[in-house]
Amino acid sequence: MTALMLNTPRLYLYPCDLTLWEAVFSGNRVLSQVLGVNVPRDWIHDVQVFRPHYLNQKHNPAYETWGVYLMVHRADALLIGTCGFKGPPTPDGRLEIGYGVRPGHRNQGLTSEAVRVLLAHAFADERVEALTARTLPEASASVSILKKMGFVQRNNADLPPPYTWLWELVRS
Repeated sequence: MTALMLNTPRLYLYPCDLTLWEAVFSGNRVLSQVLGVNVPRDWIHDVQVFRPHYLNQKHNPAYETWGVYLMVHRADALLIGTCGFKGPPTPDGRLEIGYGVRPGHRNQGLTSEAVRVLLAHAFADERVEALTARTLPEASASVSILKKMGFVQRNNADLPPPYTWLWELVRS
């Protein structure tokens, strides 16, 4: 199954297929040409953080639907961040989300918009029973977003550093 681009009123979320991954690793100019959007020089500090996601997807096509999405701001056709899932649903129906947005596009509700469409996408699949997220152990914008979306903080004893807060949203 090929993943579909997800849309919100102000964002396009492009699923990273293998072609898009190759563009990510080829540099901003190539990525800009392949995506057809502006890619700022500082959109990500180290693209190698994506290498495990790319390798997972290369070996398991389900990672295209349940992997990384590139977040593009519609108004200025600018790549502003990433969001998505950390792999397909587990056998017990759990799915972890993650996200990050460039500083200049924070505090505008864009991340909440992206998370909202990810939640809808995830819960549209009957296999998904709960979504989880991890945060640093501090009050932050990420924590505020998760709370606003209905996530509840869970037992955090088993998480490896630096993540020590685990959040969960169970299908209602």
